[in-house]
Amino acid sequence: MAIKVRDIHTKVNKEFYEALTLIAGEGGMSNLVNWFHMVEGCEIAEFLQGQEIVVTTGIGLRDSGDTLLAIVKQCLKKGASAIIVNTGPYIRTIEVEVKEFCDNNSFPLLVAPWKINMSKVVRIITMEVMHNVERHKELISAFRNAIFFSAQQQLYIPTLERYDYEIEWHYCISAILLRDKATGNIIEKETLRAIRTRLENLLAFLAPDAIIFRSHADLIICFANRSEQSIQTIMNQLCESVRRPGADNLSMYIGIGRNTQSVRCIYKTYRIAMQVARLQERMDKKYEVMNYQNMGVSRLFLSMEDKDIMQEYYDTVLSPLVVYDQLNHSDYTEFLEIYFAENCRVQQIAERLFLHRNSIGYKLHKIEDILDCDLNDFETRVELMMALHLRMLL
Repeated sequence: MAIKVRDIHTKVNKEFYEALTLIAGEGGMSNLVNWFHMVEGCEIAEFLQGQEIVVTTGIGLRDSGDTLLAIVKQCLKKGASAIIVNTGPYIRTIEVEVKEFCDNNSFPLLVAPWKINMSKVVRIITMEVMHNVERHKELISAFRNAIFFSAQQQLYIPTLERYDYEIEWHYCISAILLRDKATGNIIEKETLRAIRTRLENLLAFLAPDAIIFRSHADLIICFANRSEQSIQTIMNQLCESVRRPGADNLSMYIGIGRNTQSVRCIYKTYRIAMQVARLQERMDKKYEVMNYQNMGVSRLFLSMEDKDIMQEYYDTVLSPLVVYDQLNHSDYTEFLEIYFAENCRVQQIAERLFLHRNSIGYKLHKIEDILDCDLNDFETRVELMMALHLRMLL
């Protein structure tokens, strides 16, 4: 179970009767916590990595020239989860502007009186967080090993069983590719970290057993014991959470694999999820969640291990038409796609492309000449439609 600000608040107040008082930012009490940090100035806040509970006494405000509001803003910018202000000789009162900022940004502002032994408070936070961090790291390691070293079951099964993940549960992977919208390159690490933090916070509610981790420049989410429809719904919500704040500069492509029979074959759903996400990227379908189960005949190709067979089939059936288009700057391949999309109905094709029926007939005869085939033959149509699906996947 993820540790939230609310859990820390409850734990500390259980040890010290009402030691911490929440005065603003209640909307963020479910933010995740993975560490604490003493911050007495904006310069120190630069070292935050995200998801920390920040503790400040204000002792450095006078020398640094910073304000409590400036510190709070910097902590929020760096991804901190909450701030505890130890009121006393250095910070006697909390300004209205600070409270309003925390409320508007759902950034929990907790106050501890000077008489409270803050070292004991920090010790409680540390023990709670360390236990959860250790659990989280072990689970990430276990799922990584299950994906990339599936045959070595001793690397992941004991850990998963220790944390109550059943081996024979269904498991499913979702892959998220994040790219800079302007360049198509991978995004900066700080942006990736901020998005991962946001998704972790949401997953703590939507799917507490889900584990999210980074693989190179991509994000991988492991779902345990959930239906595919449930996973689709969750990924739609995660997609929307990323799209709103950063859609102008970010492209996001999401693929969902299929549910496995056990954790031993989780590598299969990972491979499919990555293929689906990369297909989304090639087709430039930003912020669309594509589920393997909804991909029709393309599922057969995604499940194939031998890509050479797929390439050979494509080269034999469709490649001559594609090459002809490239050499002659024609569009017969795209026309063939539309032809099948309209169920081979000439009238609908004519209306869609604003072409005369004779022009359509000419194009069809030309395609038959190039491919040496008969488009009236049912088997030929099936082969070409399959090849067109492969065109997207290869």
